[in-house]
Amino acid sequence: MGMRPCCISRFSTFSSTPCRPCRDGGRIGVGIRSEGGNVRIEIEDAGQGIPIDLLDKIWDPFFTTKDKGTGLGLGIVKNIVEAHGGRVRLANREPQGARVTIELPGRAPEGNA
Repeated sequence: MGMRPCCISRFSTFSSTPCRPCRDGGRIGVGIRSEGGNVRIEIEDAGQGIPIDLLDKIWDPFFTTKDKGTGLGLGIVKNIVEAHGGRVRLANREPQGARVTIELPGRAPEGNA
């Protein structure tokens, strides 16, 4: 699947964003597996989760809850994943925390090799 280095570095957006609220010993889990010819990446934490009223806004350009955030990181990741024929989802976990699921095709779409 030849992802460019810029694509790989964008995954740090998902792994570093949950760390901020979990600085008091929180954990982040990352799982990667092959599923039906696709690659599935799950990043999850056991933090506070994402407020329900923000779940739809989280992908909007310039939307941020941080004092010094630009609100561009998650949107950039979503655009990169979709440009590679994949999809990305954010959801809350029970009883607490959040999960990011990234699904990418095992082969690049035509024209994106």
